Amino acid sequence: MKLLIFATEVEALPFIENIDMKLLMKKPVRLYTSPDIHLLITGIGKSNAAMSTALALASNRYETILNLGAAGALKPDLKAGEIFTVKKIIEADRPHLGNGAPRFSFPDPVDSFQGKNLATRDIPAIGHDERTELGKLADIIDMEGAAILQACGLFSQKCGIIKFISDTLSDNMEGQIIENIKSLRKDFFDSLYGKII
Repeated sequence: MKLLIFATEVEALPFIENIDMKLLMKKPVRLYTSPDIHLLITGIGKSNAAMSTALALASNRYETILNLGAAGALKPDLKAGEIFTVKKIIEADRPHLGNGAPRFSFPDPVDSFQGKNLATRDIPAIGHDERTELGKLADIIDMEGAAILQACGLFSQKCGIIKFISDTLSDNMEGQIIENIKSLRKDFFDSLYGKII
């Protein structure tokens, strides 16, 4: 059984519809099912992601776990719709207490796409200057990846991460980012289905 983890249904909709998934659980987490795949919607942010993932893993073992979905670009050469696997995660907003250095973690490798470094933090990085500063640490950014990986680690489960670029350095309005996700999510599904999923 595979587990696909998304932050929002907006990102996951083509997977739910095209794999013909049924809603298995609505509360305390949204969990969809098909014969060989579970799909979890965690909600946005690290706390939601960690709690939802831990709840799903407390009662199931999975042969494959993938965190999928949208990420913002932190580098000017990255384009909307590009797909990357995550090779390293940086948590700049959760530094080590002793020295203030960012925390690093390493997802299970997924070799189908080029690897990038992911920054995970709870606060959206919308402005160009803020993203440029974070770009000194990572290539792309999300709000869940590190927490999902940590929750998987608690259950001795590996997790790969694949993200598509939903917004670039020039996209700075939340509504615009959501529209970008809606226009790019089907291509993301098509790129993964039958190859990785």
